[in-house]
This record gives sequence, structure tokens and C-alpha cells, in this order.
Amino acid sequence: MALLLRKLDRRSRWMAEAIATWLPHGDAPAPALHDFIDEQGKVSVWAVAEDQSNLPRVVAAIAATRESADVFDFVLFDGQAVSTAGARLEAAPGNSPDRVADQEWHRNLANVSAQRAARLVCAAFVNGERDRTSPKQIVELLLEAVNRRWLKLDDLKAGVKEKLQRTAAEKA
Repeated sequence: MALLLRKLDRRSRWMAEAIATWLPHGDAPAPALHDFIDEQGKVSVWAVAEDQSNLPRVVAAIAATRESADVFDFVLFDGQAVSTAGARLEAAPGNSPDRVADQEWHRNLANVSAQRAARLVCAAFVNGERDRTSPKQIVELLLEAVNRRWLKLDDLKAGVKEKLQRTAAEKA
């Protein structure tokens, strides 16, 4: 099964180095649960190929929904964790302006109870790969997405659009 990407709202919840001294092996810090909780029992994730060939496009699709080209933190974890936790993976269109990415790679984790969320977070925390994309990298990914026509500049939020236009003008 493919890897799954979940955006992290606060990287500090996932910093293993800061809590390694007291956290039992196989467990995760409770604040990390915030990144896997949703009022409807669904959690938005993105399927990423094992070779991560679609990762730049997925990150660009998510970044295209944001107000600014800020740092982007995420965790990649094995999709098998979903069934192991007792949750379901559903194909569901995302809300990014990259319609192809939305249709092909966006998923929802469904039936995510408190216990299932805890199992998912532990699996992602223990076995997942946490990563960070810098603002400069975000701008480059978005410029590439616009150049490849995965995204339209006009579909981006004003702050992101202005940053891309400034960067493109500086490069010209």
C-alpha cells in the first residue's frame, strides 16, 4: 500500500527529540492527536507513491490552499496503519486547485474514533517520516506547478499569488 501524507499544524507536537526521555517506546505524545482529529470522524490525507514521485505535486496542491507560502510540515506513514487501526480509507476529492491531484491522491480517513486516532498517531509517530518544506521550497514547488499547468495562478490566494509573481519577476 502507498504511503499517506498528513499535514501537521504544529511541528512541535511531533518533535521526538524533545520528548524521547519520558515517552515509552511505541507511544506518541498526546498533543499529536490534534493533527488526526476532525469533528466528522474523517481526516484528510494524501496518497504518496512508494518512490515519492508524486510528493512534490501533493505538497504543491496542499500549499495552494494556504493563505501564504509558509513552512509546511507533514508526516509520511505507511497506509497499512489505517486498517491496523480499524479506520477506513475513502477516495474523496480534495479542496486544492489542482484537480488532478485532488482526484488521484486525496483520501479521507473515515470512522476515526478516539482509540483509532490514537493508534494512527502512534503508528505515524513511531514509524513515520516527519519532514518540513521551507517557504523557499514551497514557492519553487508552486512556480513549477503553475508552469506545468497543474495550477492556475489566479486560483491561488492573494498572498501566495503575490509572492509567486514577485519571485518570478526577480528571476526574469
